Amino acid sequence: MKKFLSLALAVLMLAVMLPITALAAGPSGSIDSASITHAGGNLKNAVSLELKNITFTESVAVKLYRGETLLTTATLQGVDPSSYGFLTCCIATQTADEYWSLTSWTPRDNVVPNKAVLVVDGLKLAEKKFELNADEWAALPGTYGGSIESAIITHDNGVLKNAVSVELEDVTFAESVAVKLYSGETLLTTATLNTGVLNVGQNYPFVTCCIPTEGEDDAWSLTPWTPKDDVVPNKVVLFVDDNEMDTMEFDLDAAKWAALPGTVLPSSGSIVIIPDRTEDTPKTDDQKNPSTGANDVVAAAVALMAVSALGAAVLTRKK
Repeated sequence: MKKFLSLALAVLMLAVMLPITALAAGPSGSIDSASITHAGGNLKNAVSLELKNITFTESVAVKLYRGETLLTTATLQGVDPSSYGFLTCCIATQTADEYWSLTSWTPRDNVVPNKAVLVVDGLKLAEKKFELNADEWAALPGTYGGSIESAIITHDNGVLKNAVSVELEDVTFAESVAVKLYSGETLLTTATLNTGVLNVGQNYPFVTCCIPTEGEDDAWSLTPWTPKDDVVPNKVVLFVDDNEMDTMEFDLDAAKWAALPGTVLPSSGSIVIIPDRTEDTPKTDDQKNPSTGANDVVAAAVALMAVSALGAAVLTRKK
């Protein structure tokens, strides 16, 4: 009986001491793999990182990067400090996993994560570089972005407007969508999607950005601009959530642009000079004042008034 009790006491002490011994060994861990997971069962739309041999007393965190740019930090929560053979770090693109809180971030279609850093109890223990499929990442629900498909001139037909119409593809946004219209390097106007027109977080395969030459489209507000006949737009830049997503250069027909209602002629004008004809007209004595030359001053004043009245720059708005 004494031997049995001694053995039981030894086993109990060993069971108690094992976790303490493991924790006393200090923090440990490594990153085994990284992959994209899709919602279903216990999985989420996420970057999932498999962690191995994790031992911690305070904290476990995984920093997700694109190159040298930190995207977000996932911190383990709701798990008791101890040693674990495997832990899955879930960095979701939508709602955060219940065991991993995330610092604020916006997953973007064209910013594909490619590096993770493991930090245990405040110490960097591992770093892993990896390559995710860019198309699979862009298609993952919760990533944001968009691209430009085309830019054309449209004409008023009751549905369309006299405008530059920019076709956008695969648009998903958290805050804003804007399209900047250029001629060369000169910014002409910025079209911004009005609040409430499209749902935040929802993917739209196609969106038309309408930049009219007269007034505004109901869905897009414009910064002030004057469309001019001789300044033909040839470039658009797409911004989603204030991040540049795509740029497209294009060629519009200059004659069709100039003929589009709402464009204006370039500034033009002429100055008419009235020549001095006083030498051609005989002067009588009472018209002259040899001592003061008053008649010459009067003639000059009349000439200047004529120039002011007849010489003018005229800006003509068409249509």
